[in-house]
Amino acid sequence: MRKQVLTLCFLVSAFCLAAQDRTAEPYATSRVLNQSPAKGLLLDYSQLGGFNYKGPNNSSHVAESDRLELKLRIPVLLKERTKVLLGLQYFQESYEFEEDGLLESNFVLQRLNDRVLKKSRLSLSAGHAINSKYYTAFRLEASYAGDYQGIINMDNRYAIYRATAAFGVKKSERLTYGFGAYYSNSFRRTQILPFAFYNQTFSDKFGLEFTIPVKLKARYNINDRSLLLFGPQYQSQTYSLDVPNEQGDFSIAHFRRQAIDWGATYQYNIDGWTWMQVGMGYLTNFNTRVEDPAAGTAFGMQPGDGAYLKVGLFLSPTRRK
Repeated sequence: MRKQVLTLCFLVSAFCLAAQDRTAEPYATSRVLNQSPAKGLLLDYSQLGGFNYKGPNNSSHVAESDRLELKLRIPVLLKERTKVLLGLQYFQESYEFEEDGLLESNFVLQRLNDRVLKKSRLSLSAGHAINSKYYTAFRLEASYAGDYQGIINMDNRYAIYRATAAFGVKKSERLTYGFGAYYSNSFRRTQILPFAFYNQTFSDKFGLEFTIPVKLKARYNINDRSLLLFGPQYQSQTYSLDVPNEQGDFSIAHFRRQAIDWGATYQYNIDGWTWMQVGMGYLTNFNTRVEDPAAGTAFGMQPGDGAYLKVGLFLSPTRRK
């Protein structure tokens, strides 16, 4: 599998080098005019209202659920044609269940109620402009997701490794599109998936930021300092948990949740690099599962759909073009 990934990256690079055009024209970038600002530092907090968690036979009520995200992107190399960034991310979510029959009998829900679920990620991203029309992007990631103590635990049972390679076309300052491949090797499975992206600014007010098949965001630029993003986005989180049994011993379980986020986010430039954002929307949950890797079994646990509210601050050193 790793040989296939290396081969794919080599083919993309070879194609890009073959297409290279050495001219004095400005070099291509992945951004379009009036695009939403890139985030160098992000602090985001979300809160979900009450909803039910359905088990095999009955349900348990979640009084509230909180999520906290912190992201930092550090420039390693900033050249006219090549940029390299180091990324750090910390994400956590927690659930507060009401005392009921399902909580008393379900050890997975007891664990979710008792511990904070965490994901810490390290990434290295690189973008290279071939000429004024073509560019490439690559990313390597290592993340660790589970109910461990502390900020990060690099034990292999929590590890998720990812690699992404993309080739883009800068048609004009208002249009860029391209394709790529995504590779993931986690404690649950290994997969390779294709993806495509399409970003276009139609006018001074309207634009589209589209990553197939995970995000479709329409953009309305209110003025030079504020904008609105709205549309669906796919969410997925996977964690390795220590789940107790009736004897008090712990076994490993894999917990995965998936949802479609139907939301809108308002972003406002407070001053200079400092931005705030406020978002609200509705989560449609599906295909939430708990897997027992030792026994090779799994069962579904369906959280109810519900509304959320989020607030955040971020720093953006880039211009929206």
